[in-house]
Amino acid sequence: MAPKTPVNRFFSLALFAVLALLCIYKGASHSHHEVRALSKRETPEDVTIHSPNGSHPALDPGEELQKYILAARGEELHILGKRAPAETVDEAVRNGKGLWCQLVDTDVDEALHTSWTDPGDLNEWYSPHPYGNTGDLTDTGRDISTALGALGLPTNTGDRGLTGMIYHQDREFMLDGEEKDATWGYYRASLSPQMGYISAEDNESPWYASGKRYTPPLSKLSDVYYLFWKELSTNKNVKNLKYFFRHHVINTQSKRIALEVAGGAIPEWPGVSYDMSTDQGKAILGTPNGSGVAFFLINHKPELGVRVPTKVTLFKTIGRDANGQPEDWVHFLFYIAVSKKK
Repeated sequence: MAPKTPVNRFFSLALFAVLALLCIYKGASHSHHEVRALSKRETPEDVTIHSPNGSHPALDPGEELQKYILAARGEELHILGKRAPAETVDEAVRNGKGLWCQLVDTDVDEALHTSWTDPGDLNEWYSPHPYGNTGDLTDTGRDISTALGALGLPTNTGDRGLTGMIYHQDREFMLDGEEKDATWGYYRASLSPQMGYISAEDNESPWYASGKRYTPPLSKLSDVYYLFWKELSTNKNVKNLKYFFRHHVINTQSKRIALEVAGGAIPEWPGVSYDMSTDQGKAILGTPNGSGVAFFLINHKPELGVRVPTKVTLFKTIGRDANGQPEDWVHFLFYIAVSKKK
């Protein structure tokens, strides 16, 4: 796919604004306080628009558009980009409600449907790296074996379809007519479509790896992980997603909000669980780590069906810091099922 030109970016942003207004109009028929979440593939990520005061958006080409939250509150309209993550539980709840609204929408919005559906697309910008030998423990299997055992999920590669995947963004590419160096961002996961399970283990997005300067067109976590999933899936099990782990959450906002939601302490497995109908569940969904899971589902409805997180479990294990000292590692587990909304 050809990179976006400045003109194309302008039209993408304009289309996004139109979709935002349509979303507000549609949502108003349900509730004055309903929140809608929008994501537009390859829209610049650092966009902040405040209306009705008419301030101009700050454009910064971004890789990982995990969320564009459209919230209607009173007379104000805010579009918040990923570079303004929720700082409080209340903000995370609002984000989560917006994402939930889009998740349960049975209509497939083509503006939200990704074009990245062929695993071969990865090879244009990324190269696979060996995860280890067949039979080895995955990172997830090593760190949260108790949780996996309780759910009947495999811990070793090769067991019931479990595969470890690592892709590095190690290829030069053209962007707006200029050749760009490889960013050396990477994505690492273990997953088994046979068992309905994904664990996001370790990621450094190309946007961050480049020093927030540029990124290849294919770079959203939700798209890269979907291509991992699709590569291993058959037509029979591509919709078989039941569990999505965010392994060893290190994002500052995500951890802070999770700790506050859990009352200041997150226990070891079985942890503490929140139904997605609750504000606590939506707060975790509205964190940066939760929104990646949401957009995995939102942006791939034609392939996955209308699937939603039904609850989220927060739990900790004792890991090691960079100096080898014990520290708490926090994990999120989202349970995924077919939406019951008609």
